[in-house]
Amino acid sequence: MATPPFELSYTMERGDFVALTRAMTRATLRAAILRALLIIAGAAVGFVIGTGFHPAGAIEELVTLKAPAEGYIIMSVVGLVIVFLIAVARPLYLRSAATAAYKRSAAAGQVVTLKLDDDRVFARQPGVTTTIDWSAVTRLIETPAYLFIAISRREALIVPRRAFAGDADFATFVAWARGKAPAIDAKAPSA
Repeated sequence: MATPPFELSYTMERGDFVALTRAMTRATLRAAILRALLIIAGAAVGFVIGTGFHPAGAIEELVTLKAPAEGYIIMSVVGLVIVFLIAVARPLYLRSAATAAYKRSAAAGQVVTLKLDDDRVFARQPGVTTTIDWSAVTRLIETPAYLFIAISRREALIVPRRAFAGDADFATFVAWARGKAPAIDAKAPSA
């Protein structure tokens, strides 16, 4: 069973970069509500355009179900396009952006070594060494395959599950990391 201080190494892969990007850009509840409002607004605009009425007339047509069929078709198409752009295109864009960033990264394909003790986290790869005090950590983001140790809204250390001998060792590490800075998740925005 793994015990502190933890020392682990792994080779940085494209999937690590993509997972980091997804975790760091995961929408908050506020962003999800905003997206839903945009979908509703887009559908309403489509309905207004499709019916040819001003907004008051369009709303009346909508609630009384007396609008021409093409109005509902246009509203539906506009709504589906907005849903596609928000739900499908954004993750595809983030994945392609992360892949492009990975290809330009000095960390691509490099061996990353992490040493984590009670006071700080040391990260090392060829040509780069970083030391981060636990007090600088803003949040911990756990996914089934990773623990990300975020130090800002855009930067985090990647700790992949595959760097541990087994799932139990990874679980022990995650519990230890969460215990290292119990106030982290309380002060950070929701992940």
